[in-house]
Amino acid sequence: ERPMFDYLVAEVLGQLPPDLAEFLLCASVLPELDAARCAEVTGRVDADRQLDEIERLGLFVDVLDAPARTLRLHDLFRDALQQQLRLQQPELHADLRHRAALTEPDWKRRVTLLLELGDAGQAAAEMFAHAPALVATTGYSGTEHLIGQFPAAFREQSPDLAFLRGLTSWTNWDFPAMHASLERAAEGFGAAGDAARAQLAQAFLPHALITLGRIDEAAALVATLRSQPLSESARVMLLNAEIWLAIESCRHAAVAPLLAEMLGRL
Repeated sequence: ERPMFDYLVAEVLGQLPPDLAEFLLCASVLPELDAARCAEVTGRVDADRQLDEIERLGLFVDVLDAPARTLRLHDLFRDALQQQLRLQQPELHADLRHRAALTEPDWKRRVTLLLELGDAGQAAAEMFAHAPALVATTGYSGTEHLIGQFPAAFREQSPDLAFLRGLTSWTNWDFPAMHASLERAAEGFGAAGDAARAQLAQAFLPHALITLGRIDEAAALVATLRSQPLSESARVMLLNAEIWLAIESCRHAAVAPLLAEMLGRL
């Protein structure tokens, strides 16, 4: 494709007004071009006018059926633009790709883009924020697939991913793995000084302990957490664990008040 790349750069990009050519180079990091996201990534307040010009000139674009005017560059043209930007301004190319990843509206695509850029930490933070809902609605496979895209060494030391593996193990009825993952997550969050997330992981732990028959340990952990200031999410999970404990110990009269409080907080 080298001759075609050279042609696109020399005979197409090189013949454009410099302002439009520079916009195209910077916007090429985006898979689709809409005015709002182009402005956010490139910093150009005139992004809408530039898209008008690109569409008017018919610069190897398709107009997509979307709520806002959205263009998609032909793959070969986009690749040629990115190669040119990467050769001419490698630092700018890397910075624009990172901005594009952070502004990607689909969180799963955002995770993949961040991983391609080597930003596993931000990708794991995105997973922690969004993957629990995926586990709850579609099961464990989608989240496990995304976790598998992370570098192996990072997977082993990330408390965010350990927490998510605890959730997927619960969904998969693998309670020893659930306990091990959540315990590792709580320790990792604690070591990082993130007390709120450490408590959240700990609030999930009694469920694994109860299922493993370690009732006394579960009760002791619940008693410890009950006296601490907790986030609403951690408090809800702790109440759920208390309901399980009440049922396990035949304190059935305690279930309804605990359930009422949990539902009220939800």
